[in-house]
Amino acid sequence: MLTKEELLKYAVDVVNLQVIMSSHSFDDVSIDKEVEECTNIKRILLDDWYERFGGNKTLALFSLGHACNTYYEQGGDEECSLEKYIWNKNRRDDKDFIYELEARILATLNWVTL
Repeated sequence: MLTKEELLKYAVDVVNLQVIMSSHSFDDVSIDKEVEECTNIKRILLDDWYERFGGNKTLALFSLGHACNTYYEQGGDEECSLEKYIWNKNRRDDKDFIYELEARILATLNWVTL
């Protein structure tokens, strides 16, 4: 399973990729490389998420769906929401930080299809 530090690295990567893609959204610059990297990150995180739930995909997807809905209700669809969350050091000591962080990253990558 991924550690807190690894998840924070992926979160920073996702934030940086979002910035790159949004800056090129109106240009004729291809963002295929960035989209591919987002796809790879989502695949890694989903595999890890399933592992955290003992391979029970039904429970894992149910929990992820609930976490994503809660995240959106709290304003998670704002572009800088994930960035605000990862830099809030007070949250890092919460016992469910890893689950919440991973769910927030996956929710941010909800547009990525596998």
